[in-house]
Amino acid sequence: MSKVTYNLSVPIEYANGTKTFWHNIGTLWLDGDKLSMKFNSLPLPNKDGEVWVRGFVKDDEKPQQRRAAEPKQQRSVREEIDDDIPF
Repeated sequence: MSKVTYNLSVPIEYANGTKTFWHNIGTLWLDGDKLSMKFNSLPLPNKDGEVWVRGFVKDDEKPQQRRAAEPKQQRSVREEIDDDIPF
C-alpha cells in the first residue's frame, strides 16, 4: 500500500454561524497500518468543550477524476487564478 498524506484541519465557525473555515493545524500520514501525525499548532475546544479534527487528502494526491467531480467552490484558489498576464 502506498503512503497517503492528509491535511489535519479544525472547523472555525464565523461569528454569524453561517459559514465554517477549516484551519490547517498539521499533517497525517497513513502508511499501511501505521498512522503518524504532526501538529504545527494545537486545536482549541469548541463551545461544547469538544475538539474535532478532520483529515483532508492533499490536493496533489487526489485522483484527477475525483478532483474534476468536486464542486467549484471546494477546489483550491490557485486553480481559479488566471495566470495569463496581458503584459
